[in-house]
Amino acid sequence: MIRDAIMVVAEEDYYGLWEAVWRLRSMLPQTGELELRSIAKRTMQELLGNGKVKLFRRSGTGGKEELISNEEAYAILTSDHVWNEPLDGKSIQILFGVP
Repeated sequence: MIRDAIMVVAEEDYYGLWEAVWRLRSMLPQTGELELRSIAKRTMQELLGNGKVKLFRRSGTGGKEELISNEEAYAILTSDHVWNEPLDGKSIQILFGVP
């Protein structure tokens, strides 16, 4: 169920990691923020490991998406700040999408 919900958006376009948390929040409204992030992180790790999604880096909202290696992607997923919505349109964003 959770994996499928994340895959639906991943198949549409590139989405920020924070948007996976938003998606989970709509499905699990009684769940706290830390638990939602934990669920999102585990799900992304699983999808990444299965080759279902890849992570990308983009500079700002208009930048070009750059593929991140799986090795770096696993390390990135453990960083708390990548799960926060960027405060401006110029920040480095970590996105997920279907390869």
